[in-house]
Amino acid sequence: MTYYPHPRGAGAPLKLNVETGFLESSKMDAFTVKKKMMFLDALKNNELNLTGTCKSVGVDYDTYLDHFRRDAKFRECVLKIKEDLVQRVEQVLATQAQDPKKTVDRIFFLKSHKPEVYNPGVGHGYNTTQIIFNVGAAQQAIDQRKVIDAEIVNDDATTPSETSDT
Repeated sequence: MTYYPHPRGAGAPLKLNVETGFLESSKMDAFTVKKKMMFLDALKNNELNLTGTCKSVGVDYDTYLDHFRRDAKFRECVLKIKEDLVQRVEQVLATQAQDPKKTVDRIFFLKSHKPEVYNPGVGHGYNTTQIIFNVGAAQQAIDQRKVIDAEIVNDDATTPSETSDT
């Protein structure tokens, strides 16, 4: 039996259930394989409402997150359910976008599926960030810094006789 300790040293160690591939806790009120299967079924029916799904199967949200992070097979199943829902929504969007009265649906559909044409700079495998740099404000800050530096200099500490070379 293989055990998977919590990566930060907290929480109960999880053991691998070889039949399902899920990790499960040996605690009495644990997120067992049976509860994970119930969770996945409820998640499909709740259309990714994680809080509602956790409540419906009696699992704390933090426990869900812990298992989502640590249990690769469970995470894979949750992500598959999410992807299935996204595909269903895309199908509805594609249908709605064909309706001449659904302008927003068409715009959204085109921006999502042809970003190079309808949403330049987005969806090309890189993120864009616009940085606006006000050179005048930067120069003013630099000038103010010089003034502050000039005010810090203590003129009383040096006398003309100390600075002369004779």
